Amino acid sequence: MPVKPLPGIFEDYDTINERVKLYIKGKHAALTKAMKEKDETREETRWIWYSREHVQTWLDEMETMGADGMRIYFGEKEVKKEHESDAKAQYATAAGQLCLLMVLTRKGGTDDCHENIIYHKEPDYKERKTLYDQRVDKHFNFGGYCPPMTKITGGDDFPDYSVT
Repeated sequence: MPVKPLPGIFEDYDTINERVKLYIKGKHAALTKAMKEKDETREETRWIWYSREHVQTWLDEMETMGADGMRIYFGEKEVKKEHESDAKAQYATAAGQLCLLMVLTRKGGTDDCHENIIYHKEPDYKERKTLYDQRVDKHFNFGGYCPPMTKITGGDDFPDYSVT
């Protein structure tokens, strides 16, 4: 069997390592500093892990919706009303942590550019939402916060050397 070439989305180890290092020293440090103003024990997320199953769910949904891609927005996990004065509960629920929000897109509009697919504007939204509400596993837009939230995967991490 012939060797398959690396995909066009490939980034080499050194490039990934350098970009993560820049993030850790810059934006991660600034975000962590802001979090520590509220709770000295907190640190911002360094990466978010998605399982193959989770990614496949997105790919399947892209097919269902006729999507041509997705936008990944940066967000912040909300603090639940009942946890406003409970730092341990906020930590346990990842409140205040950076989160990624995937929004499917498809071509549309007058200039045929990528537009967000807004589910509640879709013709089958009510039926799909009713079926969704019956589900137990509702983590469609949720990955594993790592670190500091949990240790989901083992092995190497980026950057591969100290940035302090």
